[in-house]
Amino acid sequence: MFNLWVGWKYLKSEYRFMSFTSWLGVFGLTIGVASLFVSMAVVSGYETTLKRNVIDVTGDLTILKRGFKEEQVPSILEEVKSLAGASATHWTPFVFLEGLLAHNKKIKGIMLEGIDPKSYGKVLHYEHRIIEGEKKFNFSSDESRAWVGKGLKKKFNLQVGDSFKVVLPIDEEANSNFFKPIVKKFKLMGFLDLGRFEYNERYILTDMETAQNFARLGDRITGIRLKLPSSDLAQEVMSILNEKSEMGIWTKSWREHNKNIFEAVVYEKAVIFFVLLVMVIAASFNVSSTLFVSVMQRFSDISVMKAIGAKRRQIVWIFSIQGLIIGVLGTFFGLLIGVAASYGFLIIQDLWHVLPAETYKIDHIDIEFRALDIVLIGFSTLLICFLSTLGPALRGARLKPVEGLKYE
Repeated sequence: MFNLWVGWKYLKSEYRFMSFTSWLGVFGLTIGVASLFVSMAVVSGYETTLKRNVIDVTGDLTILKRGFKEEQVPSILEEVKSLAGASATHWTPFVFLEGLLAHNKKIKGIMLEGIDPKSYGKVLHYEHRIIEGEKKFNFSSDESRAWVGKGLKKKFNLQVGDSFKVVLPIDEEANSNFFKPIVKKFKLMGFLDLGRFEYNERYILTDMETAQNFARLGDRITGIRLKLPSSDLAQEVMSILNEKSEMGIWTKSWREHNKNIFEAVVYEKAVIFFVLLVMVIAASFNVSSTLFVSVMQRFSDISVMKAIGAKRRQIVWIFSIQGLIIGVLGTFFGLLIGVAASYGFLIIQDLWHVLPAETYKIDHIDIEFRALDIVLIGFSTLLICFLSTLGPALRGARLKPVEGLKYE
């Protein structure tokens, strides 16, 4: 307690709460911590936003099989449970097709997906991504209805209620090396913001029966999408099934849909942390210089304390505590400014749309404050501040009483 009291007294100037040089140290640390905090919040938010956007459309795990039929699903789910030890909480079948959208004398390659109206809602989250038109999927057997990605609206000048054509290449029964196009007209019911650039630019959603009839699949499906107890299990389950399955299935986890990006985010987050930590290290030199000045000014005080029995360890702690107090204040103010700047980033996104979707795959990033990031930033800052105090603190501890008192 004595060490803390003396350290606090030395940190204060004669007439002020803290000296000007001490506040400079706090300011430098505040800028460094705020930069670190904002960067970690944005990168973590990017990872979480991309993950949510992928899972909303693909589920936790996708299982594909040639000639897949719904009656095969129970046996496949049983294999998933026996091999991977994970039970799917829900599943939904789907049909996936690739073709061309033709409208207003323009064409573009598209992805057409047919979903099961009865079961998709337990695995996928489409309806909250409808930004215009019918807010609920109201499929009809009388007409082919579809919802399209918002990127197609601009390219084809589409409006809700318009009709457009989709062209599919179907191989001829007599000769599978030749394809003939089949065309189907769809009625546009609404636009989707799927959160991913490539999907917004190419995605068309309809019901599974319409897609099956269009592609002449009969009762065959492309695969099923699964919801697992935890999305974090998907990668492990995928690896086990792809290696051990005997039913001719191929699985793909949500992470595999943007594998390179997810891996890059992990490495970039680590690199950004260490690069910006240099700012904190640079600010710690200011803390160190402040303590050197304090030691020089307190030579006589140190000599008196040592003369009356103060140990070297106590002297070291007195000056180290000063650096830790500066570190705590810098960390606290840095986190406050970091939170404010993070929310400011959200406002800037909404006003100016600063994120190019073509580059980052998404056009909006949520911020995420992770406890581990906050602890890591705080611990690193305080550790650096403590280490920066050891030089001047040890210098003061080595002072001999006679040296500080000979001019008194």
